[in-house]
Amino acid sequence: LVSEGSLKAAIAEYEKLVELESSKNNWAKVVEAKQNLAELCQKVNDDTKALQNQSQYIKLKDSIEQDKKLKALSYYKTQFETERKDKQISQQLSQIQLLNLENENKQKLIVIILTVSVFSILIILFLRKYLQSKREQQLQENFSQRLLSVQEEERLKISRDLHDSIGQSLSLVKREVQQREISDIDQLLGNTIKDLREVSQSIYPYNLKNFGLAYAVEQLSLKIEKTTSLHIKLKIQDIDKAVDDDLVLNIYRLIQEALNNIVKHANAKHVVIIVMKKSNEIIVKVKDDGDGFDVKYKMKTSKSFGLQTMQQRINIIKGKLSIESNNEGTELEAYIPLV
Repeated sequence: LVSEGSLKAAIAEYEKLVELESSKNNWAKVVEAKQNLAELCQKVNDDTKALQNQSQYIKLKDSIEQDKKLKALSYYKTQFETERKDKQISQQLSQIQLLNLENENKQKLIVIILTVSVFSILIILFLRKYLQSKREQQLQENFSQRLLSVQEEERLKISRDLHDSIGQSLSLVKREVQQREISDIDQLLGNTIKDLREVSQSIYPYNLKNFGLAYAVEQLSLKIEKTTSLHIKLKIQDIDKAVDDDLVLNIYRLIQEALNNIVKHANAKHVVIIVMKKSNEIIVKVKDDGDGFDVKYKMKTSKSFGLQTMQQRINIIKGKLSIESNNEGTELEAYIPLV
């Protein structure tokens, strides 16, 4: 590799050469020296001098070429005074114009090729990034779907264990206590069995599987109304026969999560829940009159697990989720296609 010091020394020598040859009017060597100076200045990152020398090189070269052309024309004019001379000069000029035209066409072709190449590269990069993003999104959706599916399976297993195993054992103990007429323990066991059934129902909604979405949401709403000051109004169509069990479960979980968020954060007094079938989609709406919130900020923050879970559920069932919120309340709308 040539050192920067050597390059600068070479630049200094070429600058001296330019002065010397300029004084001798030896423009051909000046042109060559200017071209070399432009390349050397560019190598040492002196863009200003590189541009200056390149410009001077082009001007001198064009001037010399032009001078050559003029001398040639002058020569032909001097040598030929007849019509044949004029014809030859005309032919020479035509050839020069043809060469110029060919050069212009070549330059245009080069520009077109470079432009097409750049656009092709940009399109390829964009497509690669887009496909990579789609693959990552699909992997994330598949992971979320599997995670939620595993969660529901575990909830069902735990709920069955509580109901079938522990619930039955407590019922046997309660029967034994009743036979021995121990009233205090009997009441305690009764309350415990009742609480156990409520926990089992909250983990996995057996009402949903046995009686349908409308009844399950109604029981969930009654439970919330008993423990809070909320008044919940329901307008739920019978959609269970139109959709599969997994979709019904996801709709129920969506409503359940929305109600949990309202109870925890909204300070609302009234809630309206609407579920209806329209054309080829299911529409779910949950509207409250509580405190609003910044939807975009909440969806981005890691603390808003409930909102993110709702969005994941909607993505899994290929639906669309819209949430609008202000100081008059919040309205959630979900549009779920029937495929």
